[in-house]
Amino acid sequence: ALIARMFAADFTGRVVFRHRDAEKVVHFEGGRPVFASSNLVRDRMGELLVREGKITREQHDRCQDLVRDTGRRMGEILVDRGYLKRRELLPAVRRHVEDILYSLFAWDTGEYRIVAGDGATAERIRLSRHPAAMVLEGVRRKLDRATLERLVGAPTTLIETTDRDKLAATIGVADLSAEERAALAALDGSTDLAAVARAAGLSLANLYPLVWSLQLLGLATARRRPGDDDG
Repeated sequence: ALIARMFAADFTGRVVFRHRDAEKVVHFEGGRPVFASSNLVRDRMGELLVREGKITREQHDRCQDLVRDTGRRMGEILVDRGYLKRRELLPAVRRHVEDILYSLFAWDTGEYRIVAGDGATAERIRLSRHPAAMVLEGVRRKLDRATLERLVGAPTTLIETTDRDKLAATIGVADLSAEERAALAALDGSTDLAAVARAAGLSLANLYPLVWSLQLLGLATARRRPGDDDG
């Protein structure tokens, strides 16, 4: 919701997220995330590359010692040691920033602080995904069916899109399957989620992330079918 809100507001600055001992910071320029950092060990780029199988744990540990002793960046050391190709560095940094962003979607408690101002940092990068696409991807990755049904409503819920022009622009930047595009076309406010899923050949488990993302982006509203009650 915050990523969608910052994008809609063309926000420049940073948002600081805290949960227990974890602190993660997302920097924005003109509404787009341009950098993210975390104080958690598992969120370090070297740890991501180990999980991806790009480097070994032994290679990571050797470079981590150099990071500690020299203060240099892990990525540069990995390249200098020949563990990572120079052309692989920028994509790895992008994945690292996106991985921190997506990890926030799993937080169901915590606090945040919005700091307006200069969001630019020396490390800012252009992420590969549009903010709207990042909202959808984060919801897909981190929110399960039960959580999404609680947020959106039962399969009998009616969904209506609110701004077809803005929706069309979002479709253009999001990574959607043919079935998801068919589902979007069927969200007319009179057909419930279960019927939309059947018509589009899409499972409800895959429809819910799409619908919740649209709601977060202010592109859809949900209402109960007449006659439905809380039971």
